[in-house]
Amino acid sequence: MGLFALRRAMRQAATTAEAEAVAAAASLGTDTGAFLDQAWAAVGDLKKVSALYQQVATANPAVALVLARFERMMGGRGDESAMALRGLLEEDGVVLTAPLLVANLAGGARMQAAARLVMLGDARGVPRMREALADAPERSWQAALWAGIAHWGSDADRAEARAQQRGEFDYLTAELARQGDEAAGAALGRALDGFVDRWDAGERMSSSDYEPVRLLLGMIHDARPASAIPALVRACVSPLVVGALAALAAQGPAGAAAAAPSARALLADVRGPEDDRMWAYRLAAQVALSAAGEAPTELDTARAALTRAHLRRYGYPKVDDLRQIHLLAARLLLDHGDEVDRTEVARLATADHQQLRQLGLAAYDRLGRPRPTLRYCDPARVAWEQAQHGSARLRELLADPGAVWPHFVAKALAASDDEAGRAAALDWAFAVVGAARPYPISYLEASDLGEEVAAAVGVVKQLVADDEAGLARVRALAHPWLDQAVLGSKPAPRAAEALGQADAIGAVVRRIDRVPFVLGKHINGLALDADGRRLAVVGDGLGVIVDAVTGAVVTELALRYSWGYDAAWAPPGAGADALVVAYHGGHLVEFDPATGVARRELPGFGGVPNGVRCCAFSADGSRLAAGGSCGNAVIYRWPSGEVLWQGRGEGGFQTVRWSADGTRCTFSHVKTGGGTRNYLQVVELATGASQEIAMPSSMWALGPDRGDGAATWAGGEAKKLVALDATGAPGKKTAAVGRVVRLVATGGGAVLAATEAGQLVRVGPGGEVTALGAGAATGQSAIEDEIHGMVAEVRGEPAPAPTAPPLEGPLWALAVAGDGRVFAAGTSGTVYRFDSAGRSVAGVTGQVHTGQVRGFVPLADGTVISGGWDGRVLAWSPGEPAARLITKFGRRVEELVASADGRHAWVGGDHAVWRVDAAAATVHLALPGEDVEALAVDDHGDVVCATNRDRVVRIGEGGAPVWSEAVADPSALVVRADGVIVVGTEAGRLVGLDPADGRERWNRHEHGRDLIDTGPYGNPHCTVVGLARAGDTWWSGCNDDTLRWMAGTTEVRRVRRFLVDLGLFNGVVASPDGALVAATGSGYLHLFDARRGEHLRSLPRTEFPGADSLTRLAFVGADRLWVGSERGAMFEVTLEVP
Repeated sequence: MGLFALRRAMRQAATTAEAEAVAAAASLGTDTGAFLDQAWAAVGDLKKVSALYQQVATANPAVALVLARFERMMGGRGDESAMALRGLLEEDGVVLTAPLLVANLAGGARMQAAARLVMLGDARGVPRMREALADAPERSWQAALWAGIAHWGSDADRAEARAQQRGEFDYLTAELARQGDEAAGAALGRALDGFVDRWDAGERMSSSDYEPVRLLLGMIHDARPASAIPALVRACVSPLVVGALAALAAQGPAGAAAAAPSARALLADVRGPEDDRMWAYRLAAQVALSAAGEAPTELDTARAALTRAHLRRYGYPKVDDLRQIHLLAARLLLDHGDEVDRTEVARLATADHQQLRQLGLAAYDRLGRPRPTLRYCDPARVAWEQAQHGSARLRELLADPGAVWPHFVAKALAASDDEAGRAAALDWAFAVVGAARPYPISYLEASDLGEEVAAAVGVVKQLVADDEAGLARVRALAHPWLDQAVLGSKPAPRAAEALGQADAIGAVVRRIDRVPFVLGKHINGLALDADGRRLAVVGDGLGVIVDAVTGAVVTELALRYSWGYDAAWAPPGAGADALVVAYHGGHLVEFDPATGVARRELPGFGGVPNGVRCCAFSADGSRLAAGGSCGNAVIYRWPSGEVLWQGRGEGGFQTVRWSADGTRCTFSHVKTGGGTRNYLQVVELATGASQEIAMPSSMWALGPDRGDGAATWAGGEAKKLVALDATGAPGKKTAAVGRVVRLVATGGGAVLAATEAGQLVRVGPGGEVTALGAGAATGQSAIEDEIHGMVAEVRGEPAPAPTAPPLEGPLWALAVAGDGRVFAAGTSGTVYRFDSAGRSVAGVTGQVHTGQVRGFVPLADGTVISGGWDGRVLAWSPGEPAARLITKFGRRVEELVASADGRHAWVGGDHAVWRVDAAAATVHLALPGEDVEALAVDDHGDVVCATNRDRVVRIGEGGAPVWSEAVADPSALVVRADGVIVVGTEAGRLVGLDPADGRERWNRHEHGRDLIDTGPYGNPHCTVVGLARAGDTWWSGCNDDTLRWMAGTTEVRRVRRFLVDLGLFNGVVASPDGALVAATGSGYLHLFDARRGEHLRSLPRTEFPGADSLTRLAFVGADRLWVGSERGAMFEVTLEVP
């Protein structure tokens, strides 16, 4: 036979074999029993079994779906794998899956297959499981195989499997415990005891340590071994308390009775003020007590938890936490609620988790309603259905009330070419979002919204982008999440509500650091209104409108963004009175000047790390221009906000100006990276055309257009001003003036320039430069003398005599009123003023803090000493309108405490401790190479200092150490009523030291081990941030989000635990009489009754005007608190106790 004939014969043979295989597959496709017989016969050969499944899948849809799910289960991501597994379990896939799973015991995913034998195996696979034992060297693998044998095998097989037990927590032990084996149940209890032993010993554990214990608790819950009850009771005093109580309640009467004391103790121990942090604790305790036969008292808590609990990307609860809360609430309402409650629980029948679905289906039974048939729409099934049956089948699934995970169906339809499918997906998405209760979020992602709602938002965004009818539906629904995703609106500020009862204690908040024109923050922008009466000041965490004459704050802007760059007033006649502020993060916000409330945010700019750097109105107010560091420049019609023109550059737009007649707008584009260009972009409003004019360097400031055709000025990086002709082309340069950041007109054709170095420079019409002082950076400021002369020259008047002190710090903002008054500001946080005659405008002098406030010390004479990260120590004397500067250290001030006699303050910082009194006398006690972490004064009057060198040292009156004791990572100190010095540490420990010699008396690992914030398994943050003595008890605050009421002397015990939002820079204090305790949190000031151990009230941060985050605090009187903030604002809170 020739070569060609041979090849022809081979092709014919192959075609015949293929045809025979297709015929065989078709035959098996209609005979499931024969297919399974062949699969089990070949189960020892993975390749044969796989090939058989591939062949039969072409003719048998059920096998094809099983194969698709099996592949996703074995090779998909965690969530998709679990969903595929659930689909196989719930929809009669076990029988069809078992041969393929058992065959994989010889494949590369052998351990994965062995781990699923109990769920997806079959009795016919037991011989192969036994064979696989020979190739299973690892104990965990052997245990999984024996678990499969015990589950599917005969009585003899199970007896042999029991003989393989080693008393370890593994697959075999879990399976035998589920079968009621006492030895296996006892082994689970011992495994739990082992964890509690490690916890009791104070062993530091990671999340990898806790995950197996979470699984262990689940196994004990399902197996219900009576022998594990003692271990579960022990676990009730560990981070496992929530799961342990639920497992005890599942044990029946014996377990519930054993759980009852722990449940009652938990209800007594855990307090608010924030309900959502208590839900899991209180619900777990109530489930246990109700199982013991007690009438439920937490049904309202369960109702609130089931309907109001939501995800938080940052903080608690996360996905697993939320699921746990819902499980506990649903269980309580199912067993003890009314028909309305059970109807709410029935909504969980299609939830994303099996245990929730089981409770939902049980609610249907309790209501006497037929159960829905569940359809599991896992990604594998959706892809298979779409490939086999097209979009029509997906539309049926999406409309099915029993669909589980329908968002995968909706996403597939939204991406399809089927118009009806896309419409169905859009209807589903609008329904899902419309039913979702809006709450504050950080991001439009599943971490905040949940998978289903996030998918629905994404579907709407995808399908209505260019569809006006769809956009109209979005507007009509008026849901903030869709508005943000589709319409580009910014999320509303998080509204914080007062917690507790308002009548429990009254509180009046007053801002105390209000020195006229002294704002205490880095100022970037100044803007005067047309009348020169209102001055807008924006900067670092700063947004206020002050009276331009008195400096009194007229309006606090409701700050949503922390860094303002520029501001502009809408001219009279341009609609409603308005102030526009440009912020970091790409935000351009219009405010109502009367209320400080943001009216709207204008679109067009990118987000962090960029910002809107400049904004300006045309003279008639009909146009607003703004430019950003993201490279976008936008011109809006005002007041409608319609975008008239938008430009894009590779660098950033730094400044903008309008022509006098409003027909032309010029943006300055500056280089922000290699290869980008410096140029002016001139936009002609009539045509929308723009022209780029190259600049020799980055122009950060553009002088005003006077409208007479004369040259204008531009300045920036090159340290010389450049003259620009009527077309914007650069011409002659001035002498060096420094890097100019602002240019304003002063009259007579002159301009005033502010430079990066803190100088003011006058440039005459012909380019004559007059230096007006080198600024405080060099200590040569002659600003007053020269600005007087400048203003006098412009007016043709004799120069007045200088009267003012020098300016402090670089200048970044500049404004001139129509009557000649000059306002300048910068890093010092002070607005410097000069009147129309060039004289400095004198006012109240004083200082405020410009950085985080770290504490207050009331002295015996009524003076209060404050200190902060700006290095300032200030004295606030009674009757004086402003603080006096006692001293300014070159380093941060970290801690302050009063001396025993109240005559001076101890101040701690980097490498030193100082003794400070109100007369500005200081004594320096060096701590070479050590930073102060905490201070206290003991009963001898000596200062006790905790340092970053892992020691606590008592310093005598003369400055010499009395004793020093090693304590790892100390972070807080307090002296108890019995004189014992309590040290809090960064590891969450509380350590008692003998006041005489510093020896350790006791050591308790209290914090960071029991909070539910990271699952019920402890919070990794456990730095003790504040300790306070209240009578014979003391309070310990920690950034594990708890404040703890402690008591006892040698036997220290916790009386109560409050779940509050304490952070690393917050504080805890007690009133002088020990009746009240106050603590600052990330968003609240919390007040407690220190004698009864009850929460009274929590004031939200919004009641502290101008505050960002609250920091340290102190009682300065029996009923007065002073509270600091992160960026320097200070407040007095007057308490009114009923």
